[in-house]
Amino acid sequence: MHAIHDNVAQSNIGDLLFRLCALAALGTCILRLRRSSLAARRFEKEMAKKLDQQDLSEDEAFAMVVKQRYSTISIRAKKTWMFFILTVIAATPFMAPFPLNLYWRPWGQRVLLVCGFAFFMTVLNTAFWWSEWHTRRKMEKESEADTKR
Repeated sequence: MHAIHDNVAQSNIGDLLFRLCALAALGTCILRLRRSSLAARRFEKEMAKKLDQQDLSEDEAFAMVVKQRYSTISIRAKKTWMFFILTVIAATPFMAPFPLNLYWRPWGQRVLLVCGFAFFMTVLNTAFWWSEWHTRRKMEKESEADTKR
């Protein structure tokens, strides 16, 4: 009876710990997105100020903003790919034929859940990167066509 009570208590503590970690991860993601959005807005305001002061031409300012956005999204996509690869590596020992699956199955399920979240974020950030890359490429082709005229 006492052993059952200990297992239930450990299970409740483990679930509570997992939920707190998931909540902290969600909060961290929201804060990072908000902070990066504020930084991008600040950079665009600085470019607008330089444009108003005639320090930059409109094309130069626009190119700098597009380049900054592309580099930020590219770095974010690379980081999420690395995080996804690391979570896949971390989840592998918890798969069925390996011994950690027998002893720490609930932790393996949690690592697999984090791996799924990392996959979702990787797909999302890669789609954002591809969209920015495509937009930048299209703009470069348009600017090359304008200079040839």
